[in-house]
Amino acid sequence: MTKGKKELFFDRISNKDTLFQLFETMPYPVAFFKPDGKAAYMNPALCENLNIANFDELADRYNLFNDDFALDIGGLRQFIEKIFKGEMARIKDVKMPFNRVSEFTRRNEHLDESFHLNITGFPILDAKKQIEYIFCMAHRTATYKGKKEVIAAKKYIDEHWLMEFDAERVAESVNLSVRHLDRIFKESTGETPFNYYKRVKIERLKEALADPNLNIEKAFEICCVDYNGTYAQYFKDSVGMTPSEYKKKSTRPSH
Repeated sequence: MTKGKKELFFDRISNKDTLFQLFETMPYPVAFFKPDGKAAYMNPALCENLNIANFDELADRYNLFNDDFALDIGGLRQFIEKIFKGEMARIKDVKMPFNRVSEFTRRNEHLDESFHLNITGFPILDAKKQIEYIFCMAHRTATYKGKKEVIAAKKYIDEHWLMEFDAERVAESVNLSVRHLDRIFKESTGETPFNYYKRVKIERLKEALADPNLNIEKAFEICCVDYNGTYAQYFKDSVGMTPSEYKKKSTRPSH
């Protein structure tokens, strides 16, 4: 009997090297936990988000059930309990302060900021229908740092990233002049509001380019930028590769 497309696809990804490459290059934070709560795997995207220097050092020491900080974050305890009971669960806009996850982060680096995540988790069952691993994948929705006006400006940019950048409009949203906002924004973040806007735009472009259903031109189009304009160069300067190179790396099949 000839195999269907689904069977052929799963034959291809069943190779452990393929799966490892998939999670290692995935732009979204991913983690696997053992049924007892111990961390089994965290991909580079998650380590970068949590500022973790070396997952190998973390793996033998970290247990989710013993992480009072994680369990105390609004809604996370219920989310964790649900997925470890064998259910699929989602939680939105989880606020993770960097300065509270310092035990396992890079040494001599303190970041007074927070980031927000949407997280989906579900159990992976073995042949006996017992939980073998818990899988979690997150999407980082925002990072906030600095004075309240800076945080408000970041939130405004995050919510209006599809629009063309307008310095006056951003400044008006936080009741400041353009010059004043530029000054305090740069003091707090090390970059201007426009550079922050460009970073947000590039991150959205990376997500769109990683979608195998979108070609490069369409990925740029849904992000409201022209592929033949300046953002292709912004992308290369920021990511270290052209949009085409990133697209190939993100969506290439393994052999």
